[in-house]
Amino acid sequence: MHRHTSTHRPPPPPARPSRRILALGLLVHSAVLAVSPLEAANGTLFYNRIPTANSPAFLRRIDGDGTADQAIPINLPSALNPTPSRDGRRLLVTSPDPARPFQMSQNVFVIDFATGSLGRATTYQDESVVDGVLFRSDLAQLLGDNRISSYKLHNPIHKAFSPEGGR
Repeated sequence: MHRHTSTHRPPPPPARPSRRILALGLLVHSAVLAVSPLEAANGTLFYNRIPTANSPAFLRRIDGDGTADQAIPINLPSALNPTPSRDGRRLLVTSPDPARPFQMSQNVFVIDFATGSLGRATTYQDESVVDGVLFRSDLAQLLGDNRISSYKLHNPIHKAFSPEGGR
């Protein structure tokens, strides 16, 4: 049986014009970084690195071409699901509130890369019903109480900026 092999290869596809890339992701693997808004808007990807199942999520950034992988130090227990603004100036993350260690609900925090500020964008609270009375207190303080008939927790995963980026 004779095999025909060819050394002729088709020409490579034409180069595509560069595109702005804003993306986020979750990578499961064993003070705020100064990122200029222009740099963040032109191809920087923000993602989470979670070394083990029981460790907090670390916020990271990487250039669109796969270089300059860096940690973004942030004063939050576990900054999850990063969502950048269109202009790259701000980043939304979901995290437990460091001021409320017994709260099980999470809130949305905003990082402003231009000013280096970190602020809370939401004020979610745990809610529970005990003996027919609604409480807005940290649920972890009530664990084991067999009088709890219902509870509500908040875990904002999907976040977005308004089209103009101001809200």
